[in-house]
Amino acid sequence: MTREPPRGPGKRKRPSGGSLAWLAITGGLAVVGLVTLPVAPAAPADMRAALPTFDLQGHRGARGHLPENSLPGFAAALAIGVTTLEMDLAMTRDGVLVVHHDRRLDPARTRGADGAWLAALKVRGEGTNTFHRAAASANGDIFVVWQSFRVRNSIARSDIHMKRLSGGTWSEEMRVSESPANDWEPAVAGGPHGSAFIGWDSYDKGNYDIYFRAFENGKLGPVREVTSSARFQAHASVAVDPQGRPWIAWDESGANWGKDQGFLINPRMSAPLHQARSLGLAMWDGKQWLAPKKKLEPFYLYRLHPNFENPQIIFDAQGVLTMVFRHWTRQKARSIGSRIGWENYLTRFDGQTWTRPAALPNSRGSIEKRPALATGKQGVWAAWMTDNRTFDKMIPQNADI
Repeated sequence: MTREPPRGPGKRKRPSGGSLAWLAITGGLAVVGLVTLPVAPAAPADMRAALPTFDLQGHRGARGHLPENSLPGFAAALAIGVTTLEMDLAMTRDGVLVVHHDRRLDPARTRGADGAWLAALKVRGEGTNTFHRAAASANGDIFVVWQSFRVRNSIARSDIHMKRLSGGTWSEEMRVSESPANDWEPAVAGGPHGSAFIGWDSYDKGNYDIYFRAFENGKLGPVREVTSSARFQAHASVAVDPQGRPWIAWDESGANWGKDQGFLINPRMSAPLHQARSLGLAMWDGKQWLAPKKKLEPFYLYRLHPNFENPQIIFDAQGVLTMVFRHWTRQKARSIGSRIGWENYLTRFDGQTWTRPAALPNSRGSIEKRPALATGKQGVWAAWMTDNRTFDKMIPQNADI
């Protein structure tokens, strides 16, 4: 993945009227009347002719050279000829104006006056907590979900839990799942107006099914069943489209998935691990679950081994869904006994058709290879791992991202 290059003072069109000593104030707050500047008298015509044709602005001072929105940064910008200092104003909870861009301090990159990092917050300590995921809603609220094993009434059980960070304050812990059975591997996506949507799989009915729950208007809604068949359905991923509608993806296999030696009985009574998987996708329209008419048909259309697992989904700004999944790729597609390696494949769905799945380069590796996705101005970005193994030797080498 690439990073945006540091941005120093840039060139912008000079504003009309006034003097060169003007102040640009941006941010999410209305600060009209908080800053007043003297208006310089109009310059003589011969002086106006000598003025530059553009205004050189320092973005938050000298961003890319010194800490942004800082006095040393402003001084450095003026020293190199900047004529306008662009900065951001915000107001603290106790009514103090500060020059700062973000709505809250970020412990990951903020230090105190003593130079020490801000202390990390322990979100949860009770039980054994794993499979954590986080997402932000459109208004900036942060939602963290996780799976937690805890002992209740002398019985250990796994449930899905969540906390919300809103306005700099963490909510009380919320138990998302309600099943008396074990619930597994949550996923979360942020939506509009401080909403969030959570998906997970549960063993509530003696087989794995997908469940969903929305957090809207400051509270959790009802638990909704996405799948209810005897088949294995797990590994949920959630995304929200530009219309604010939640989508959920999962992978599925046969009934009695991975149950003991049932796959040796004729007729077969269970599905072996990783033998065959397909992908499911549905959208909640506020009343019901809707599935695309067009489905991925891995073997017949693409001559890929019928094993599509662990889908990860995200939408770009145009509303096109991107899905990256794990695939068990044979070195030779139709050769029984040829070597097999796990790879990441990418496909896109525009509401009507799927693109042909394409392998991400340098993605072959171990089974633990869930990719990460993010939406940017230029589309969707993906990050994934490889252990640099080859089909010839299938020996893990150095792991890279």
